[in-house]
Amino acid sequence: MNNDKLVKSIRHHYAISAVGPSVARNMIRKGDIERIRTFLDRLSLGRFSNPATFHRVLNRATASLARLLPQDRWGAARKFLNIYLRNVTYNYYLRRAYGLHRIERLLEIPMDSFAAKQLRKRREGRELPRWKGVIHLTREDSARYQEVAARVAERELIHRIHLDVLFWRASEKA
Repeated sequence: MNNDKLVKSIRHHYAISAVGPSVARNMIRKGDIERIRTFLDRLSLGRFSNPATFHRVLNRATASLARLLPQDRWGAARKFLNIYLRNVTYNYYLRRAYGLHRIERLLEIPMDSFAAKQLRKRREGRELPRWKGVIHLTREDSARYQEVAARVAERELIHRIHLDVLFWRASEKA
């Protein structure tokens, strides 16, 4: 198998595994998962690798994906993209093929109730808006949560994307 075919197969795998029934629960309609996976699979990862344009590309991709979802759910679209970008960046082959190491510091924590709860518990997060759920997450509230996540991550000496794996199931570890 040549390297291009391997990279394409790995991308496809991550597009499928990024959005499963548990990740998308109560956010989408039946049949939307396949549309979301196809959207992720067709993303040009190389466009995300430039730090100077990363946020613009992420915002455009979020808006495009949100239009495929019921009621233009920006928060759900952003969560799906952030999970996918985290996963592909964590993969050696994709990271190398698309230069994703350049954007690791820019990646956002995928927002959900686990992340919101953990951020709100931190001193930096005391002023965050009440968590109403991913489907109600606005671009403005997301930016506030991401700002707090960046401060928490800086204190932990990691990038904010890695907070996701630290926060995931944190209540079960306590």
